[in-house]
Amino acid sequence: RNIAVASVVNFTSSFAMFHPILALYLAEQLHSVFAVTLIYAVITFGSAVLEIPTGVIADRFGRCTSVVLSRFVDVLAVALLAFGHTSLHFVLYGIAVAFTSALASGASDALVFDTMLATDRHSEYQKISGRISALGTAGAAVASLLGGICAAYSLRLPALLTLIPFVVSAVVSLFYIEPPREQLTHEHKSHTRAAFRMIFGQKALLLLVASSLIFDLTMEPIYQLSQIFFEQNAIPVAMFGVITCVVMALRSGGAFYGHNLTARLGQRTSLVLVIVLSLVLTWTATLLHGWIAAVPLML
Repeated sequence: RNIAVASVVNFTSSFAMFHPILALYLAEQLHSVFAVTLIYAVITFGSAVLEIPTGVIADRFGRCTSVVLSRFVDVLAVALLAFGHTSLHFVLYGIAVAFTSALASGASDALVFDTMLATDRHSEYQKISGRISALGTAGAAVASLLGGICAAYSLRLPALLTLIPFVVSAVVSLFYIEPPREQLTHEHKSHTRAAFRMIFGQKALLLLVASSLIFDLTMEPIYQLSQIFFEQNAIPVAMFGVITCVVMALRSGGAFYGHNLTARLGQRTSLVLVIVLSLVLTWTATLLHGWIAAVPLML
């Protein structure tokens, strides 16, 4: 039953119609692009800080509890977004998103894996996990298209409509069954210290962490604020959903074929290439105008 529940939950929880216009909506409500960056900073920083304590919740109280709680906090977050009018409302939205992001991080996949293990179907995990992930991508794509159309009438409307699938996701998550799992031991409790020792003890992992940090500090804020850039280039808001769908398709293709490219070029070269290309494409976008300016950022 958990597999069917996970499929529905992943589809509905990814159905965020406000995603293509979130930065625009926040800018409209907060009257400042700088304030929008602060909300994104709250989400990013909060997710990192809450990763460890929320991991303890999953270990102590079960993956099922962690996932269900994350879905209900998601509803609270979207409600704050949809009905918010003050800076406090949107800061609380950012905190709620950070909490639910950290809470669900790994717990959903672990719940599916433990279920497959308990039913002696662990060999099918990759196939089932891929299908569940594909449903999430499909949900996000459809939601983006609808969100762009709704945003042409009101920037608040996509957030209001998103409450429907998110409430469905929360209710359906109640049907999860906690699968048997390995009991928490002292060794498991010290996994954080062991993970840090592993990262700082291996150059390859340290390089990966450093490059991810550089990428998150440079490219992620640019991607989040790209909607404002599109609006300044006179791209219709209704088309933001189409742009988001294209970006999702390109990301999926990159994830699918990226392994082959990395195997040919090597991990270090691939990481450097991704960062350099991202910076070059972003700089190129600033030199262009109109629809064509969106192309480098989509890539």
